[in-house]
Amino acid sequence: MGSLLTKKKPCELLARLESLGWPVAAAAVFLDCSRQHLYDMINDRARKRHWDIAIWNLPKYTSALAKEIAAIKPRKRTTPATTAITPGYRLSGEFVPGLLVVAEKYIGEVADEGAEGIVLEVRDSGDSEEYLIRFTGGCDWFGPDFIESHIASTGKVVSH
Repeated sequence: MGSLLTKKKPCELLARLESLGWPVAAAAVFLDCSRQHLYDMINDRARKRHWDIAIWNLPKYTSALAKEIAAIKPRKRTTPATTAITPGYRLSGEFVPGLLVVAEKYIGEVADEGAEGIVLEVRDSGDSEEYLIRFTGGCDWFGPDFIESHIASTGKVVSH
């Protein structure tokens, strides 16, 4: 485990969540933040130490805890009120080729919950943008509504 004063790597924090049985969505509700914010904090090299301590010291995820958490409405990521973006383009500039993403829910044969993927391409479908995302189970095009309910950005962009 090492010292809690030593900042953990993102993979260590995600492995800790997994070892305790925590789905990321449930951990976000428990920690009173959105899934996206939790992923952002895990991947932020300048994050405050309290995030590492909070994640490292989570209790084991049990069925009783799962029932309590299920009764809490999860926080959603918010967009600034000053933006006037057409709904179909609300992810424009955020979901770009090379962005690493994580499936927050099961996506059929393409991805299990927690599977990592990468945005390969963005196309305009007339009234919205669509995003070609490759997961280990395959590639598919996803619109913004599906992405917001099933896929989270890690905030990390790599060349692909």
